[in-house]
Amino acid sequence: MKRSRQNEVIRPITLIVQVAVRASHDPLTRALRRLPVAVLRASSLAVRPQAGLARLRDRFERAGALVFASGNGVRALAPVARDWRWPSCLIAQGPGTAAVLAEFGRVAQVPASPYDSEAVLAMPVWNEWVGQAVLRVSGEDGRELLVDGLRARGIDAEAIAVYRREPVPLPSRQIQVLRSSAGRKLLLFTSGEALLAFRQQLEGDWSSLADADVLVPSARLEHLARELGFERLHRAESAARGHMLAAVRDMIALPKGGSNE
Repeated sequence: MKRSRQNEVIRPITLIVQVAVRASHDPLTRALRRLPVAVLRASSLAVRPQAGLARLRDRFERAGALVFASGNGVRALAPVARDWRWPSCLIAQGPGTAAVLAEFGRVAQVPASPYDSEAVLAMPVWNEWVGQAVLRVSGEDGRELLVDGLRARGIDAEAIAVYRREPVPLPSRQIQVLRSSAGRKLLLFTSGEALLAFRQQLEGDWSSLADADVLVPSARLEHLARELGFERLHRAESAARGHMLAAVRDMIALPKGGSNE
């Protein structure tokens, strides 16, 4: 997985920077903080539920399936829809999203790794799908690949945005840590929007991160990171906690452990 350079001395990683959306709890953050390396969680975006979600009730109750793209969508919509009629077919794009649905008493199917839109499209459930609409529940500016793919098969599919992401300033102390840390850094990116917001806030200090190692869960994020000037790129199997944690453990030479949640 690692990308090496000839005659280069590989230094140990001394700081893990998890660039993410602000959340009250994140299993990956908790797991990273149990490792023997300093961890900084840099939340460059915050999630805000959309106003007027109650207006979605009619479309929600007419749907034959709901596909939740992330736990953020579940937390935005499920409290509003607690007493609505839910369809029997619920799909969570990854294990973490399924776990959030379970917090609300809902059981969901999960596609195979790498838990992206392509994996959802490959699920057998669509092979004989007839009639009822499919709603993809996500945030503003979510990918349309799943909806377009289902429509190409003749399935009535629609995306509904139930939350939005807003930039939030990084604390000055975090910026100071990034500036002053002289050791080898590992940056974790699981959201393209969070990466771009992080980049914008560190405009004057960006060059100091150019030699950092970067771990991403998809080809799309790898391409974006490369466009932003990173060269030490590594790919986890997916954005699932277990896959990201296993990749981090590989990079800091620790025994593997945990599950892909």
